[in-house]
Amino acid sequence: MKISGSLGHTANIGDFQNVRADAGITDFEVKPGQTVEEAFEEMYGIIGVELLKQLKKLVDNLGG
Repeated sequence: MKISGSLGHTANIGDFQNVRADAGITDFEVKPGQTVEEAFEEMYGIIGVELLKQLKKLVDNLGG
């Protein structure tokens, strides 16, 4: 079985400006013996880390 998910976040960088980052995974494989809930927890852990990395890059590059 495969699952998919995504997260997004909009950050205010001041002076009425915002940046948005989105990250997602499609076709994340549920491992044998793993529950769907465990697979979602693992997948969203990965997505969350990547989302934060990309958002930080955007904010840093745009002077926020």
